[in-house]
Order: sequence, then structure tokens, then C-alpha cells
Amino acid sequence: SYHTSAYRAVEGADAVVLVTEWPEFRALDLKRVKRLMRGDVFVDGRNLYEPEALRELGFKYFGVGRGYAAQPFPADADDLYPETNGSYGVAVR
Repeated sequence: SYHTSAYRAVEGADAVVLVTEWPEFRALDLKRVKRLMRGDVFVDGRNLYEPEALRELGFKYFGVGRGYAAQPFPADADDLYPETNGSYGVAVR
């Protein structure tokens, strides 16, 4: 749906996916954005924001094109694949 402001658009959102460099999105009140959201995922497709600044606000930040090393792995692999019992890529019997 269409919203008249970025703040209305993020109300109750699970995630934000930023895909524009428009000036109004460069100057968002990120504390307000976080407070309005239900979730905490922020995907920055234009790398407008500093990863650490958003993580300090409680976002799970992912910058597109920043490289894998800059991205925190969202969970321990054992949490994601408990059925492997620590042997990734190998079936456990």
C-alpha cells in the first residue's frame, strides 16, 4: 500500500528495505523508525547508513554490497540447522 510518509510506512513493519537514495530517506529519525516497527530488520540497499549506528539502535542491519564480512551472521549455524548436529553438509544418521 501507499503511505504519505516513511514513518507511516514502517508502522508495524517486520522489516525495512531501503532501495532509494532520495534525500528524505537519508535523514530519517532512526530511533523513531525503530520505535514504530514491530520487527528489527533493516536492509539498506543503497548503503545510506552506517552499520554500527543502526546495530546500536537495535536493528539487525544488512547492507547490500558491503560484503559478507561486514554482515553479522543472524544466528549460530547450530540454531539454524539443529538436525545436522554440527556436521554441516553431511547427513547425520
